[in-house]
Amino acid sequence: MDKLRLEVERWLNHPNVNWELKQQIKELNESEIQELFSLEKPLFGTAGVRNKMAPGYHGMNVFSYAYLTQGYVKYIESINEPKRQLRFLVARDTRKNGGLFLETVCDVITSMGHLAYVFDDNQPVSTPLVSHVIFKYGFSGGINITASHNPKDDNGFKVYDHTGAQLLDTQTNQLLSDLPCVTSMLDLELQPNPKFVHTLDNEKVYKNYFRELKKVLVINNNNFKDIKVVFSGLNGTSVCLMQRFLKYLGYSNIISVEEQNWFDENFENAPNLNPEYKDTWILAQKYAKKNNAKLIIMADPDADRFAIAELNNNQWHYFSGNETGAITAYYKLNHKVFKSPYIVSTFVSTYLVNKIAKRYGAFVHRTNVGFKYIGQAINELSQTNELVVGFEEAIGLITSDKLNREKDAYQAAALLLEIARHCKEQNITLLDFYKRILSEFGEYFNLTISHPFKATATDWKEEIKALFNQLINANLTEVAGFKVVKVHLDKQTNILEFGFENGWVKFRFSGTEPKLKFYFDLTNGTREALEKQAKKIYKFFVNLLKLNKA
Repeated sequence: MDKLRLEVERWLNHPNVNWELKQQIKELNESEIQELFSLEKPLFGTAGVRNKMAPGYHGMNVFSYAYLTQGYVKYIESINEPKRQLRFLVARDTRKNGGLFLETVCDVITSMGHLAYVFDDNQPVSTPLVSHVIFKYGFSGGINITASHNPKDDNGFKVYDHTGAQLLDTQTNQLLSDLPCVTSMLDLELQPNPKFVHTLDNEKVYKNYFRELKKVLVINNNNFKDIKVVFSGLNGTSVCLMQRFLKYLGYSNIISVEEQNWFDENFENAPNLNPEYKDTWILAQKYAKKNNAKLIIMADPDADRFAIAELNNNQWHYFSGNETGAITAYYKLNHKVFKSPYIVSTFVSTYLVNKIAKRYGAFVHRTNVGFKYIGQAINELSQTNELVVGFEEAIGLITSDKLNREKDAYQAAALLLEIARHCKEQNITLLDFYKRILSEFGEYFNLTISHPFKATATDWKEEIKALFNQLINANLTEVAGFKVVKVHLDKQTNILEFGFENGWVKFRFSGTEPKLKFYFDLTNGTREALEKQAKKIYKFFVNLLKLNKA
């Protein structure tokens, strides 16, 4: 702690640190100081570096952005021809300080002799559009200033290669290893060149994107395009563009959740920014009730995640990422002819799609958790195969390998609303459509639970290893009365699987915080029986590992 105190004093007395950051430092408690002023290098998580906007080496501030940008540009330089002037796209979402951080990133890029491209008027940009522009317009890479669906006080640093795919762990590890110690970030001297900053034509980009997006449709007709759909962009990047896109497709009855469909860096009317959680939908449901609408669609603030909910028998059904992945795969394989079709998903997402794929001659490629792995897998597989869908259990998907390498709320909206229209033609609901899939391939029950645990060791990652070892060494032959047929730790992904006769539970620890995630995929039984089984298994492991004390 003494070392950290010295670092705090250094920040408080450093001429490059402004008054506002110094005031914030004075208000920090001991645990915040330990977190923000740690001398370890920042960690890239599942989707970049994310943390709260705060002072310190691990807070998101102008110094940490400059430091990370320097490392990223050096890495991209290392994989390109020497002395070549590179072109980088720089974008941001609607969060606070996005413009300031964007300017900092551009200053670093131009100081290093390269070109920075930004959207006109410093317009907030959706994550899938960032990936699309890098992919289609020949950029060397890109930096996206976004924290996606994280709490409003967070921000983030997300980086891409020339294909618009996120960098993988091996690449970000190299990026970090070539950086000096974090204490150097306060003394980074910049000589920005404003002549190296160029502005994109927003309208031209949007129109080209819309034309390309329209191609994801399987059956493009005007039937039932007057269906009522409530839309919320949660005060993020899609608030205007999504409605404009849907009108471009011909939808004429889009009901806007006005309080959540404008750029608001404070997110005052969107207390939860993750559509996975039911309380995020409360305001949209009021609009649906008022307008007698039975469908709600929602994008998270950076518009990579997309969710859809449907009113059935006066109850809202919130479709999970597993459900929309299966629905999309089944629909496309039924209505489109593919050459060597494939599906990309993660090891912890539903294996229902394996059965669907097998029937139609497709194959499923599995990756580690995180869309960065799906994006890079598409890069490799799309050379000789045709993508059906890429998805993960966390909501969001990609349905075309011709557009980008990110989850894309616009692609998802186009295709899932097409499927909703198809259902209306058949006089069934979207939920009925999913149940028909289950009736053909068998019931599947999926559940994801994120369980925090109370870490007592200074290095909680050591506790993680101990918990995994405890599970492996327990030599369990049954769990809560269910026979264990497989126990396997994948050392590449650090995913631990307990297999049962009718499915599995997989364990994965967060790389950035002490949380254990349970992923269930169970089949062969009624939904009620499978749900009961999952709850029993979950309770067993919580008690075994004493997680209930968290």
